[in-house]
Amino acid sequence: MTDPSISLPLAGNPLVRVTTSSGRIAFHAEDRPDILIQSGAPPLEKIEISGEEIHFHSDRKGSRDLVVRVPSSMSIVAGTASGDISMSGSYGEVRATTASGNIAVDEAETVDLRTISGDVNVARCSGRCRLQSVSGRALVASCGSSELSTVSGDVELQKVSGDAKVRTVSGRIEITSEGKGTIAVKTVSGGVRIAVPQGTSPNAKLVSLGSTPRCALPGGADCEIDVVSMSGKIEIIDS
Repeated sequence: MTDPSISLPLAGNPLVRVTTSSGRIAFHAEDRPDILIQSGAPPLEKIEISGEEIHFHSDRKGSRDLVVRVPSSMSIVAGTASGDISMSGSYGEVRATTASGNIAVDEAETVDLRTISGDVNVARCSGRCRLQSVSGRALVASCGSSELSTVSGDVELQKVSGDAKVRTVSGRIEITSEGKGTIAVKTVSGGVRIAVPQGTSPNAKLVSLGSTPRCALPGGADCEIDVVSMSGKIEIIDS
């Protein structure tokens, strides 16, 4: 039997809030005038609709996987206990939380993503990118400003056009900056590698109690780099 779908007509640009317990959530942003709950939809009477927000929980007490198609640039809030959250297409503001699931976002204006043991992957965030994880790996391919914290998960930031602030205990940190903002990193035992454009002269303040920091670039005032590590290796290079 085909899983019934539900189409929700839109008035304005409401926030879409979606939750499950163990089910996965897959969003697809595209050129469309409505919200289509393609699979895992709850009964229509259980979908809460107001002028500013649409909220629903997946069927079977949150155990069903959800597939939701929304208009491009829509803002999304998603939460699940153990399911993955994926978002293809382009979004406005994105907030997503999961305990053990992975989170993947194609493109958004801003993101706030939180997980305990799942990995986080953001392809592009034009504005502020905020990620929190305990043991999962965090990868951001392109972002404006960023703020990341993790305990043992690795962090990789690519094409950072603004400020970046990273805190970790033992995870490895790799940052590729466009040399236009302040890079601030604090770690206990994780290694740190920061790359800036060739010809950049950073004001680098590097502190490591376990090894001698290495900066292959001449000092200057093009950008600020502040790194503190108890025992991890610190490298500043050109990209």
